[in-house]
Parts: sequence; C-alpha cells; structure tokens
Amino acid sequence: MTINDLLSADEAVAKNSEVVFSGLGTNATECANAGLRVFEAAYKAVRSWEESHANNEKFNELAGILGLSGQQLWDLVRSSQPDAADAPQVSEARKIDLEVSDALARRMLLQICWRAYRWGMTDLRRLRLTSSAGYMRVAAESIGLLLVFKNEPSLGRRWINPAEDMVKFFKESNPGVKTVLKEQGLTTAYDHGSAVAQHARFASAARGVRLSDGEVLDQEFDPENPVSFHLGLAYFLRVFKRVFLLFPSVFPSFETDESFKERVQEYNSLEEKTWWVLERKYVEEIKDFYAE
Repeated sequence: MTINDLLSADEAVAKNSEVVFSGLGTNATECANAGLRVFEAAYKAVRSWEESHANNEKFNELAGILGLSGQQLWDLVRSSQPDAADAPQVSEARKIDLEVSDALARRMLLQICWRAYRWGMTDLRRLRLTSSAGYMRVAAESIGLLLVFKNEPSLGRRWINPAEDMVKFFKESNPGVKTVLKEQGLTTAYDHGSAVAQHARFASAARGVRLSDGEVLDQEFDPENPVSFHLGLAYFLRVFKRVFLLFPSVFPSFETDESFKERVQEYNSLEEKTWWVLERKYVEEIKDFYAE
C-alpha cells in the first residue's frame, strides 16, 4: 500500500458517495453546498465591514495630528503601555488598536469555523464520520469563543497574541465556552467530537470496525445499516444551522446583510427538509436519539 493508493481510494469513494447522501433525498447535498454559500457571504460581509470602517481613516488622522505616519503611531501604541501623560490622540489610537485586535480575532475564528465546515463536509463525502465529528467540535468551540469574546474582549486579544500561554488561556476561557455552548444547544457537538475524534478511545474506532476480522477501516458506512452515517450527516448539518443562527450576535453587520440572510434562510430550509426525511426513514432507529 502507498499514499497514492489511499488517495485513489479516497477519490473513488468521494465520486460515489453522492449516492449515499441521496439516501436523505436531494436536499442533503444541496444543503451541504448551501452551507458553503453561507460562509462565503459571511466572509464577504466581514471584509466589507472592516474595509469601510471609520476607524481606518480615524487612525491615520490621529497620526497626522501627531506628526507621525500611521505606521509610526501603530508602533508607538504597540510598544508602550497606556500612560496618564499620553496625548489624547495616542489614547484614542490605543482604543482603535484594541478594536482592530477584536475584529481580527473574530475574523480568524470565522475562518477556522469555515475551514472546519469544508474539511468536515469533504470527509463526509469520503464516508468518514469520526473525523467530521472532530470538525464539529472545532466549529462549536469557535462560536463559543466568539460569544465569550463578545462579553470579554480582553480574552480575544490574548487569543491572538503569539506570546500567550495557551494552556493557561484554555483553563481560563473554557468554562465560559462550555456555558454558552450549553445555552445554545451545542454541548453534544463539542463533547462528542472531542470524545471520538480527538482522543484515543474505543469510540474512536467503533464506527469503522469490521466485525469479521476487527480491522478498523477508513470508510465508516455500512450499506446494510446506513442509519448511523445518515444520522451523523444530518446532525453535522444541524450543528452548523445553530452556528449560522448565532453569527449575527457576534457580527452585527450580518443583521442587515441581505446576501447573508438569504443564504442562511436557504440553508435552514434545506436542513429542515433533510431532517424531515431522516425522521421518517428511520422512525424506530432514531426514536431514542437525543439532539439538544
């Protein structure tokens, strides 16, 4: 076996797995593609807001009053601590710098969440449930951090600081993240993804074990019992539905961005249709399944 053999197998599975997705009707694949459009609209809205923000011109204006270039003022703000003797323009520049740091943290977490969607969905097309669960966990943590940073901006500034002790940061921020995830129905996505995809536990292998010889396979789909895969796919789509609905609370410009709102509405409609098929196709199999 070679790496090229594995890649060839992946390619073959990805080409044929659309049939597996269609077990939940055409809406499943359409919803998966709609999610990409939501993220595209979201990122476009963020960049548009950043580029048109009044702070961009204000910072350079303050620098001019001080007889400095924008770069010189930025260097001054970043290389010194606030002081009562600061000129008013320097104090104002510090505030702007903090707002820029906040915006950078938000944008980076949006992109991490977007990448988790891309990687998770393409792994689902490779019939890899376990790894896709790990990406759900990343998405849940991303929106959790965004919500925490909204109330505690200083944590966001620490998060983007390369010198930050991230072990200490995690211990201090994680309780808040878990609290907001519980409030928003995302605890299962976080805990399940952590349990099966980010630790060496028996549950990490369970979905891929071939009972005849105990080998753990890359593809986690049993054509004789497709409910596990279809449930995992539908739940992945549902988790991101919840994430999308939370975005406007941390990206205020989304509330008035028509493109974003239309994309989310499209996604939600397709997700609900996919779940509708799941509940009727597997009435007995999922009756005890609890999805927050």
